[in-house]
Amino acid sequence: DKKSNSFYIKLKSYFLWAHPNKYYQKELIITQSEIRVGGFNLSISFRVIEGSKFDIRGTKREAGWDTVISGKISNDTARIDHTFIEEELRSKGVGRNLLSALEAELEKQGVKVVFATFTKPNIIEFFLFNGYKIIPVASIPESE
Repeated sequence: DKKSNSFYIKLKSYFLWAHPNKYYQKELIITQSEIRVGGFNLSISFRVIEGSKFDIRGTKREAGWDTVISGKISNDTARIDHTFIEEELRSKGVGRNLLSALEAELEKQGVKVVFATFTKPNIIEFFLFNGYKIIPVASIPESE
């Protein structure tokens, strides 16, 4: 077991990477896999940065595609605060599959509550379509 600031990560192997800027963020790449979506394979990687920030990326290097959903973990709660799906990949199930993979990875990390904070209507529709509900701001857990 490798202890992080916010949760326990159970791993057999992992990679540490120094970001090429002066802050030297440490990344822990937890899983790498591939999913088949819309007639093509998309490489997926989930990582935790500095123990609390996370992202899941879907890439298809030969096409120059990069999709991402990211946010922050605090105790057993994760807040998604950024999504980017390449224009060519929208409405093909990529976002839905990436979100599903993210939720599975967060659950493995002990996260019990996942919420998203967005104001753009198309992003809100995406999360509503994927089973999220609009809730009062006061009911959102406070982050550290």
